[in-house]
Amino acid sequence: MNVTLLLITLLFTKHFIVDFPLQNRYQWSNKGTYGHAGGILHASLHGLTTMLCFWWYAPLSCIVLGFFDAIAHYHIDWVKMNVNSVMRWGPLTHEQ
Repeated sequence: MNVTLLLITLLFTKHFIVDFPLQNRYQWSNKGTYGHAGGILHASLHGLTTMLCFWWYAPLSCIVLGFFDAIAHYHIDWVKMNVNSVMRWGPLTHEQ
């Protein structure tokens, strides 16, 4: 398996694991409140697991990559939660 495909597979897998099995109600229900510990915890888990995905490939860069992933993920989730709130979008508001 080439390195790029391996990294993409690792990142997709870690994203699924952190967003679904590891994310609890405390995290997802508070991602829309800027600065709340629940959203920070969730984003930090993303950053930490991104560091782990890159540790073997780029040991010096993995910290920077994890930090940027955490910052980006935090702000994307915060915007998404607030847009969903304003638009009154939820998991059951659209037809399948």
